[in-house]
This record gives sequence, structure tokens and C-alpha cells, in this order.
Amino acid sequence: MTVSGKKMNFIAFGEDAQKLLKYISDSLSHVHTETMEAFPIDFSRLKKLNLSLKTETGQTRVKCTVEYDRDAGTLPDLPHEMRPAGDKPEFSVLKKRMDKIFKIIGDRLKAGELPSSLEIDLFCRNAEMMTTFSGYGDNMYTEFQNLVVEFENAFRRSNIGGCKEIFNAIRTMKTRCHNVLPP
Repeated sequence: MTVSGKKMNFIAFGEDAQKLLKYISDSLSHVHTETMEAFPIDFSRLKKLNLSLKTETGQTRVKCTVEYDRDAGTLPDLPHEMRPAGDKPEFSVLKKRMDKIFKIIGDRLKAGELPSSLEIDLFCRNAEMMTTFSGYGDNMYTEFQNLVVEFENAFRRSNIGGCKEIFNAIRTMKTRCHNVLPP
């Protein structure tokens, strides 16, 4: 994988090529799919995706070039394992990132669609990071984390009704929590 600015390139062979193609197809069709750490494509920001297929030495080779429409903030939203250790954004940066993903998920649910696996993973990871900041509604963090886990479980079951209900509870808690001023 190579990353430059708003572009990412992946090359996969054989079985990995098949997995990549299935992952792209399922994600674009909003079919529940596990996020692939080897291919961290953010479909919510996707501007262009080019695929090149070739057969080399009896194996299928897939070259995938992904171009994004907009930046996700100062930290790339890559899987945790690909991020340098100790990479925790400032509270204001994380709050802006959470607002963006929160809006994307809310819009998808309002349209009657399930969010992508990547969107859910980003939301859950960022929500967990958010609860590490003290003085911003600490007494609500446990309940908030429980709601996030329930939301993720409803998503994994493809339960859109449950997702909407829990998301509304998260939205209510978010409003209450954001009315608590830091020390």
C-alpha cells in the first residue's frame, strides 16, 4: 500500500485480490462486511476508485487506486495497527472528527441505510478515544460506552431499527454531555 495526499494504492494477488474485489463490492452495496486492515478504504470520502486486473504467472493481480474527495482531519483514519504509537489527537480535533462521522452515520440511518463497516469502526474507535479526556462529562462515559457497544452490536446484526433507536439515545446523551463544561 502506498499513500500520498488524497490517494492510496493497493496491489493484491490471488486470493487477496478476490477478497479485495469482494470487499469493494460489498461495501459499495452496503452489505455488512468486516473492515479489511490490509485495504483501509474509506468509502464515505470516496471520490474515485480505479481497478486494474491482470493475470500474471497464473494469478490474478488487482491494482486499486483510491482517490478521496476531502481530508478527514489531521490524522488519517487508518486502522490502529498502522498508526504510530501514542497518536492521540487534541480534544478539538477529535470532536470535529466525531461530528463528521456522527453526521454521516445519522444521514445514512435517516435514509434507511446501514453505515459502512469502516464508518462504524471509526465511530467506535473515536468514541473510545473521546472518553479518555477528563472533565468533559466523565460521569456519563460508562453509559456512553455501553450505548456505543449496543450500537455496534445492532449494526453487526444488520438491525437498522435497533441502530436508529440506539443512535437516537447516543444523540441525546451527546447533547447532555456537551452541555457539561470542562474544568
